[in-house]
Parts: sequence; C-alpha cells; structure tokens
Amino acid sequence: MMHILLTNDDGIEAPGLLALRQELVSLGKVTVVAPEEECSGIGHSITLGSSIILRKARDEEGDLRYAVEGTPADCVKIALGGLLEESFDIVVSGINWGANAGMNLLYSGTVAAALEAAYSGSLGVAASLERGPQADFGAAAQTTRFILEIFLKRKLPRRCAFSINIPARPLKEIKGIRISPQSTEFFQEAFRHTSLPDGREEISLIGQNDGPLASGASESALLSQGFVTVTPITFDLTQKALLARLKKWSWARRFQELVKRSQNLPL
Repeated sequence: MMHILLTNDDGIEAPGLLALRQELVSLGKVTVVAPEEECSGIGHSITLGSSIILRKARDEEGDLRYAVEGTPADCVKIALGGLLEESFDIVVSGINWGANAGMNLLYSGTVAAALEAAYSGSLGVAASLERGPQADFGAAAQTTRFILEIFLKRKLPRRCAFSINIPARPLKEIKGIRISPQSTEFFQEAFRHTSLPDGREEISLIGQNDGPLASGASESALLSQGFVTVTPITFDLTQKALLARLKKWSWARRFQELVKRSQNLPL
C-alpha cells in the first residue's frame, strides 16, 4: 500500500490539511506530521540548538498523527529520519491558505517542506490555494489528488519537487492545468510604522501589491486567469547563466594580489 506523508505550514488543525487528508486516503495510508501552530512565511528554517517536542494524537479514523513544535522542514526531517519504521512513497505539503507564486516560494513553509522532501530523496509536492471569496478547499483537494495520481503513474527523477497553485474558483470554473515556470515579478511591499511610548518603533508588513505581470506564461498570470499551475522546483539556487561568465575572470591572479597586499609585497 502506498504511504503518504502529509504536512503543511498552517498548523495541524488547518482546514486545508484536513481537506487534503480526506482526499488522499483513497490513494493509500496517510500519516500526518505537521506543525503544532501556524508557521506561515517561515521559509526553510529548521530548529537548531534546542529540542523539538512531538505530540501524538489519533484522528477520527483512529490513525496516529503527529503535532510538532517546529517548522515544516523540521516535520519532514523528523518523519523521513526514522519517526516510523515504515518509509514514505511521497511527501505532500498543504493545502496552503494563499497562493505560493513568484518570490513567495522563497518564504513559504509549505514549499520548503516539499523541497526538504526532494533534498532527502523523496518526491515532494506543495499545494496552495489562492485566497478569495470563492476559494474551496474541497475542490483544491480534489485537484491536488488528480495531479498526484498523474505524477505517481509516471517515472519521475529522484529529488523531484513541484509547486501547485489552485485558483479561488469552483471546480467547474477552473480553466484547466498549465505547466509553468516560477514567476519573476517583484512585489511592492507596504509597511506600517508606529511609534511606541518608550521611544522604540514598531514596523509591520501590511501588504504586497503585485507589479504588472511580465509574462502571460508565468504562474502568477495563469493563476489570475483561472488556471491551475504546476511548477517543477529545486533546492539548487545556483544562477547558472552567470557561471561561465564568472569563470572567465582572473580569479587566481587577483587572489595572488590579495596575498601580496596582505604581506606588504609589491604587486
């Protein structure tokens, strides 16, 4: 039987996680290992220098689930690092409340969990639902399961991860599924500054305004048009386009200049 690890960054009681679990049980055994509390925007941080508390509980079906006082990446590390004697066939993270497109991929704990799974050698999938009055976790969970079934029928490479974004529309109004690159549009962020009585200043990030969409093929543009987007992602942050250019620079000669300068030798 297939064994699915389910996690998120909205917390173990989040409606998106509960809706997705209800759909995934038709694919196999689902084990939930998720943060005790919401960890939105925590990115790929992990707990270092202190212990992590784990709480066991049973869901309505009697299956064990694990609440972790840590981050989404912690949850995946703990689960894949021997929490159970069984192994996992796939790691699914979500459903996040709010789309994770563009620069949000760097900040998202939901996406970090999928990347942590890929880094550990598993298939990782992050699913996020766009916010809006018509957002439907049930429809998003059905869509995610449908895409997972396609992934599981194909032979994908190891250390593979995907980010799925689902529009805030009823299922019948979603236009389809598009494979798309990560958006490169930048946000214009707004901050609120408040002076405190003791002379300190309180600064709050209160919103992000999207700039103009640069490409109709990007995930942000397609999502706004009503498409589900699927983006293959990786933990390799290398700017490959600059590698060859940088290698042409005279690094050895310049470093020798540094050595000589440190010894007060003539260049």
